[in-house]
Amino acid sequence: QFLHFTLISLMGQLAPELCVYSAEVFTSGDFPLVRSLAQNSGLGVVQVVLQGLGQGFASTLFPAVTMVAVVMVTWTLEGHYGLALLSAASVSGTGFQGGLASYGAIATNAHRIVHLTTYHSMTRHRANICASLGETAAHAGNIVSAIN
Repeated sequence: QFLHFTLISLMGQLAPELCVYSAEVFTSGDFPLVRSLAQNSGLGVVQVVLQGLGQGFASTLFPAVTMVAVVMVTWTLEGHYGLALLSAASVSGTGFQGGLASYGAIATNAHRIVHLTTYHSMTRHRANICASLGETAAHAGNIVSAIN
């Protein structure tokens, strides 16, 4: 029974992270799906809307299947108590996720302030780097919060 509880807790921690990575693949400019959408923007608005809509529908497949599989395995192992343990394990990282999301907002605000108040190129460059990291962190934090 201890192994069941350990497995359920690990699934509760890892399933949202897998869903975040899946969302990152469909929304980040570092991956080919978003790049192909940007490259096809020259073909017209209809192409972008249809391709974006298709990618949006496809992006929900992996997280949905992952969460259904995790719930089914949990139910098979421990029933109602397993589901309670799974939900507790998956929301145990909520403080960390909130910290990620708030870092993104803080970095974006600092970036705006630097660009409004200074002309020093090194300061602007550092602000750009922090804003880029903040945007990614906020995105990941918001996705994990939505999954939970």
